[in-house]
Amino acid sequence: MSALGPFDATPIVQRLRQQVPELQVVGGAADRAAAQEGALRLPAAFVILAREQIASEPVTGLMRHQVGAQVDVLIGVRHYQARERGAAHAEAGIPLVAKVRDALHGWTPAGPTGANVEAMRSQGTGQLLKLTDAEWWWIDPYFISYRSRS
Repeated sequence: MSALGPFDATPIVQRLRQQVPELQVVGGAADRAAAQEGALRLPAAFVILAREQIASEPVTGLMRHQVGAQVDVLIGVRHYQARERGAAHAEAGIPLVAKVRDALHGWTPAGPTGANVEAMRSQGTGQLLKLTDAEWWWIDPYFISYRSRS
């Protein structure tokens, strides 16, 4: 990953695969788009780079960059099974959201070579994204910042 290339979310995807084995599918934005075209196995999580902010300044012949990236994690579960057991729709995904948060909040992903990456932080604004008769989708934003030079 270059010092100014978009943040690579691959380490976050790998972390979720390792730490949350209940997820049948874990992928990135392209995986989410492909999954919508076919039968989607749930529960699933998709890690999507939502936005970045870059501030650069010259330092002794180099450029120093402060980068902030927002990464959204979409979590989907089938809730008809929970409904059959008498659980409320919103309760179907809560344990999975908690496991994803435990895996990511405070963890430091790999960043660009030589970059000083800070631990991931939850933005504290998770919300219900979509609710259908069969699926429940939640989105949690996380923030990552790092400093690099080029």
